[in-house]
Parts: sequence; C-alpha cells; structure tokens
Amino acid sequence: MFRSRAIAALVLSLGGGAAVAAAEDLLVRTRVTIDGVPRAVEEVYQFTDGKKVVEGERLRSIIDYQRRTVLTLDKHDKTYRTATLDEIRRSMDEMTAFMRRGLRGLPHDGRVGMGQAGFDPRPRFTLRPSGKTDHVAGFLVHELVLEGGPVRGSIWVAPALRRPPEDREWACFTERFGGLQMEGSKLASAMARLRGWPARTELIAPGDVAVKSEVVEVRTQAPAAEMLRVPEGYKPVEAQAPRG
Repeated sequence: MFRSRAIAALVLSLGGGAAVAAAEDLLVRTRVTIDGVPRAVEEVYQFTDGKKVVEGERLRSIIDYQRRTVLTLDKHDKTYRTATLDEIRRSMDEMTAFMRRGLRGLPHDGRVGMGQAGFDPRPRFTLRPSGKTDHVAGFLVHELVLEGGPVRGSIWVAPALRRPPEDREWACFTERFGGLQMEGSKLASAMARLRGWPARTELIAPGDVAVKSEVVEVRTQAPAAEMLRVPEGYKPVEAQAPRG
C-alpha cells in the first residue's frame, strides 16, 4: 500500500563523526536486507552543487533542485523518463486523494487492516526517543522507536550527517526510506525532516516483513560527470499517468 504506480515509474528506491552537513559533495552508501530476499542490495546517494543522484541496481535518479527536475534512468531497459518536482508532487497528491476515497468506503476494521499506508489525514504513528545510542559508519546515532502505524520498528538517526535543506523538502517524494517504497506518505515526510540522516532502520512492514537498512560508507565525493547525464543509446519513454 505504500506503492504509488505513478511515481514508481519516475523515481526509484543513516563517538560522533565529524559533521558533514555543510559538505557540498557527499556520498552515502546504504545496504538493505529484506526477509525472504537471498542477498542484500545497495543504494548510493550522492550530492553535489544542488543535485542529488540515487543509484540502485536497476534505476538511477538524478534530481536537479535548481531546475526542479527528476531524470530517471532504467539501466536494464536503457530508457529514461523526465518529470518536474511539481509534477511528481501533483501526481502523488492525486494518488493520495484516490487512496483516501477508496479507504473511506471500507469499514473500520478494513481500514485498520489496510494500514492506511500513511494516507490517513489523521496522524497514525509516533517517533519516540528511546534514549539508546550506538555508532553507525563512525557516526553517533540515537534511536527513535516507531509506533502506532502500519510500519513499526526503530530508526537510528545520525545528527552529524544531514541532508541539504532542499532535499529535506523533496526527499519524501523521490526516495525510498529504509528500503520501503512509501513515497508521499506521512512517514516518508517525517523521515526526510529528521534532524539527521536515518543511518540504520529496523522496520516491520505490513505482512510482518522485516526490512533493515544501514549506512555502510560516508565520504566527501562528488558524482562522476557521466552520472549526471543520459548515457549514449538510452531512449526516452513517457511517464505513466496516475490511475483513478
């Protein structure tokens, strides 16, 4: 229920270390493991000069915050899609409204069972500090316990590792958090606006599927020039319009 068919076609998809919040060039590598999946997958996030690259096994998303565009490459099919950030937000708003209409007709037990996917206009979860600390990739992290919603578990936040301001606004529409496809949900918005990067997540998704993510590398590095453009031979395809 966290899946948005429209946005899935467009976008993919944390002793304290030294603060890197102000770094213009940043690379964050995250490893995700999912119950029932035989091997872990990695996603790499890179920031440079108002741009963000999200590199997965199949998809690469290039977000240009100055031009307010998203370019998504399918490395398997050798195709690419383009969209503006405003189009993505509008598509997600339309999908949210569609989901709300469908859920409104269900009985209470049905709505609870569906988990509401974060689309319920009322708050459905809390993030509670547990007081526990640890270290991830050399960064001090603090645990937040996620309770009361369709997803539960722990989020370990690294205060010294922060997103650029523009990414805090838009990451909830263009990024998977903790390995879950929940773009546009209230939980994604809350995670994007944390005071630090979610360096480790241990989440139980609907259906009791355990999904874990952990940052395994952080360094100051800009993406290579070829990572910011469409490779030769890739063909454009149209973005899918939202249904309903």
